[in-house]
This record gives sequence, C-alpha cells and structure tokens, in this order.
Amino acid sequence: MRIPVVLITVVALGSTAGAATAKAPATGTYHAGGGITFKFKLHKGKCPLPPKNLTNPKAKRGKVGKGICFSSFDDPPVNMNCPQGSLTGEQAVVSAMSGLRLTKSGSLHVKAYTYTSAPDPVGFTELSLEVTGSRARGFVRQVDSIYPNGAPVRCDSGKLSFTAHK
Repeated sequence: MRIPVVLITVVALGSTAGAATAKAPATGTYHAGGGITFKFKLHKGKCPLPPKNLTNPKAKRGKVGKGICFSSFDDPPVNMNCPQGSLTGEQAVVSAMSGLRLTKSGSLHVKAYTYTSAPDPVGFTELSLEVTGSRARGFVRQVDSIYPNGAPVRCDSGKLSFTAHK
C-alpha cells in the first residue's frame, strides 16, 4: 500500500541583475495553462522561508516572515512516460507547495517528495515559478516509481511548461 507522505524541500532562485526594473509579483488568482493546467493564488502574508537545498528530501523550511505566499488547491492530472509506455491517472501534487514564500524577485522552486513504507523517496512533484507583475511562467514535473513484477521502474512526466495570468 502506498502512503503519500510529502516533505517539502524548497530552493528560491533569483537574480539581482535587473531586479530594480522588474515588476513586483501581483497578488490574486492566477490561471496556468500550456503543458499543464491549474490555478494558484498569491497573497501577502506570513509564510516560511525556503530551505537552501532542493535535492535533500530532509531539508526543513526556514523561518516564517512577511512576503508573497503561494497557495493552490489543484492537483492536476499528468501523463507519465515509463520505459514500458505511458502511465495515466497520476496527479502532480501542486497543493503540497501551498504556504511557501516567493523570493523578493518573485520566484519559487519547490520539490515535494513522495514516500511509501520505505525510508527513501519514491518520487516527487517539482514546481518552478517566476512571477513578474500579473504574469507568471514556469514548469511542473512529476516523477514516480511503479513496481511491475516487484521491481521499481521510474516514470517521469518531463517538465510541463506553463504560462499564467490573473
């Protein structure tokens, strides 16, 4: 039986070059479309700083502070590419990223790891988001393991690019 336990690892990426000319992220509801479709909200509030290591499933969230917070209730469907063919019925757990803070430049890069009863992660949902004014772009990626005949097989959606607007 698969038990979805989600741990959040976040890395905020941003460049200081040109930051003075970029528009600050606008709060409100965004509609993402393209390779994946979902809704998310950005609101002012208190939310945790991201940890510094995206590849460490055990990394902890940082201290709570004021800023622009991300939230979503959507877990959009994704098609997975596996060595034996396509797998449908998977969901990208975008809702697990809710409550995390964007950088001052408006970016957020997050991985939510998935576990079974084993101590090591079997997959993850990754979200990369860059917001300028009332426009956003990024990607969602879902990676998971299936076990046909008892042996693990890695499946990957690839980076599903999106653009979003209010």
